[in-house]
Amino acid sequence: MTSPPPGRRICGRRFLRETDAGPVVEFAIVVPVLIFLLLGMIDFALAFNQRLNVVSVTRDMARMLSVEPNPCAGSVLSTLRDRADATFIRLDARQPLLSGYVSIPTCEAPSVTVAVSGYPLRTTFLRIPYSLNARATFRWERAN
Repeated sequence: MTSPPPGRRICGRRFLRETDAGPVVEFAIVVPVLIFLLLGMIDFALAFNQRLNVVSVTRDMARMLSVEPNPCAGSVLSTLRDRADATFIRLDARQPLLSGYVSIPTCEAPSVTVAVSGYPLRTTFLRIPYSLNARATFRWERAN
């Protein structure tokens, strides 16, 4: 085997011998802060997505009811809640279904209002308790 040139070995040993620990300490201080910021951004994005999902499903339910001949009938409400559970995207299997948080729509001609209140938002990393509320009103298409 050939050995590396003597100057190269000495330079490598000198580098290992004279290196300060400053950059390593700075790295150890900065990395946890950066990881916490990254996890916070991911949580915020997931929470914002969940909020948009709740608002979208609420708007779809109100639109569905606005074209029904009798939007406050019992069969329509059960269909509405089933559809809410089918279209709502849960991020986690432990999340509750949306239908339990849909209030009974108010059917005052000429409008139909659907509200979702108190849906628990589950953040992934930071575990911040928060509840989502949404409300949508559409003109009742078949109101007399």
